Amino acid sequence: NTSRTRLGYGAIAFGMWDIFYYLFLKLAIDWPTSLTDWDVLFLLPLPWWGPVIAPIAISALMIAGGTLVTQFNHSARSIWPGHFALGLELSGILLALYVFMADALRSMGGGPAVIRNVLPTWFNWPLFLVALSLMAVPIVDVSRQFLGNRPSRSLP
Repeated sequence: NTSRTRLGYGAIAFGMWDIFYYLFLKLAIDWPTSLTDWDVLFLLPLPWWGPVIAPIAISALMIAGGTLVTQFNHSARSIWPGHFALGLELSGILLALYVFMADALRSMGGGPAVIRNVLPTWFNWPLFLVALSLMAVPIVDVSRQFLGNRPSRSLP
């Protein structure tokens, strides 16, 4: 196993864990009631909020990318996202973090007490969809590499 393969399996494991976490909560306590219910995703360094579907969408990307890298990466031809694709992914990750923490960032001037009492009222879907698209670029890049390695079929 290469470090890239291990990273791919780690992405799959985290993505699966995150999705099954929400499934477990639904079965155990009947929450979330919908995929648009708000969730506190993390509390450090600031509170992160988002609708349940947002981390599930990111988890689906992690599973897809991890699967491509672990299952279709062969010793004869290694597939891995290019530097440009990884740079776009990093931009998407940072943009998604901003979307999740935007309410807390806006209230930072009021100190910890204000941040503790902030509740989100609106999720910036347009910006999140841009972030999600940027995070998907490495998957597109790796898919193109994989499909480019397949023998082309000639028409009879």
